[in-house]
Parts: sequence; C-alpha cells; structure tokens
Amino acid sequence: MFGMIPAYGLYARHAAGITLRDISLRSTNQENRPAVCLEDVQTARIQNLTAATVIGTEPVIRLKNVSSVSIYNSTAPRATRFFLHAEADHTSDVLVSNCDLSKTMNIHTPTSVTGAVDLHNNIAGKKVASASA
Repeated sequence: MFGMIPAYGLYARHAAGITLRDISLRSTNQENRPAVCLEDVQTARIQNLTAATVIGTEPVIRLKNVSSVSIYNSTAPRATRFFLHAEADHTSDVLVSNCDLSKTMNIHTPTSVTGAVDLHNNIAGKKVASASA
C-alpha cells in the first residue's frame, strides 16, 4: 500500500502525543533504515528502546520537524554510526537523557538545529554538527 517506509520499526508522521516504552526493534535482514523515524511530530517520549544495528550512515532514530521529543534510558546498538539524527528548521526541544551511547559514534545534527538537541547524563555520546543534513 505505501511501499518502502523510511524506518524498519516505527514510522510516524503528522502525529502528536506518542509514547514508546520498553520496546525492542529487530529485523530479519540487515537494515540500512532507521529503527524509528518521526516526521512532523509534536510531543513524543521514547523510553527503554533497544534496536538492531543499522548499517551504513542512517541513525537509529531520525527526527524531522519535531518538537518536544524526549529519549530516555535507551541503548545504541553496536557498530551503528549515529544514534540520532535531527533535521529541519522546525525541529526543537529534543532531549536525549540517561542513554548508553558508548557503542555509537554520536548524535548528528545539521548546524541549523544544533541548539535544538540537548544531551544529559548519557554514557559517552557527543553532538556533531554539519552544514548539510
């Protein structure tokens, strides 16, 4: 009906008030799509997420035009390049807290939204800004 969606686990678009708790996402094949992709979402909470390794350059979680998104107590899978990629000029108020990011490189944000993402009390993890998405 929709063809290939942008995430192998959960894709939400034009939504509000999403809560994901104690969720484990796996795929039968190696994936180069994010586990979670939120687009044009207001108010979302992700807590205790574990996901399969994402191959290539895609993150575990991709956010586009979101506001008030909190990600807590989640673990980045081994050998995944980015845990989170936030993009678009309308992205704001993203919090990543108490997550284990030691097995991934970092959080990726274009320079236009670098201030929109806050990191608190995580194991490892750093923000990397770039001029392009």
